Amino acid sequence: MGRYSEGHNHQHPEERMTAKKVSCDCGTTILEQSDDALVRAVQSHATEVHQMNLSREQVLSMAEPVPENS
Repeated sequence: MGRYSEGHNHQHPEERMTAKKVSCDCGTTILEQSDDALVRAVQSHATEVHQMNLSREQVLSMAEPVPENS
């Protein structure tokens, strides 16, 4: 399941892939290591919290890369 929290980024130091994040207007930041995981987590958040349905393309258009050293 996706990792998301209000104002906290969760990244495991052993993961070296380029992470991506989506910052929601409600203050939740969702960070994942793969596009597929990010899409699933953001879609779940949007549905459960905001009663919105987002397409994969919408999620990926909101995604930002996370620098490796952050």
